[in-house]
Amino acid sequence: MPRVSDRTRSDGPTGCRACLGLVATETHKLRLACNQNGGRLAHLPGEWSHPTKRMEDFTHASNAKVPWKCACGECEWEWDASNANRTKSDHPSGCPACAGLVATETHNLRLACDQSGGRLAHLPGEWSHPTKRMADCTPGSHEKMPWKCRACAEEWNAPIANRTRSDRPTGCPGVCST
Repeated sequence: MPRVSDRTRSDGPTGCRACLGLVATETHKLRLACNQNGGRLAHLPGEWSHPTKRMEDFTHASNAKVPWKCACGECEWEWDASNANRTKSDHPSGCPACAGLVATETHNLRLACDQSGGRLAHLPGEWSHPTKRMADCTPGSHEKMPWKCRACAEEWNAPIANRTRSDRPTGCPGVCST
């Protein structure tokens, strides 16, 4: 039960959770928002993948993470995201696989090296991660990985994106400077 001081404060008073848009009602729910926004959210019902809950059980601004499945017809990637992130007006989130944010069979570092026309051909020979495969990473990842120079055996850590960028990719920081 809210305290009187919470209900009357000037910087964001509390009140009825339904009136504040925090719980789904007949006039305030995710499915209704998808139908009423002029098509901007029309794709969301086709990507909803929650096994037990319906879109009607949530508001469009809910921060609860729910499962989604890409409906592009190609990747069918599954991921969790909040309704708030999927429906926000500026930069709503979408399928991370289609956006190139996760490694897939058709988008990964190993494949990028193979298809680079020789530009990234040296990277598989310098990959030095003991357990992670290049196919588990994206070419634009900012995750630091261990590398080992084939010329001077220098070992260092560098973000994958620094090694794969087209303008001034980084290389061995050792004496050979390759």
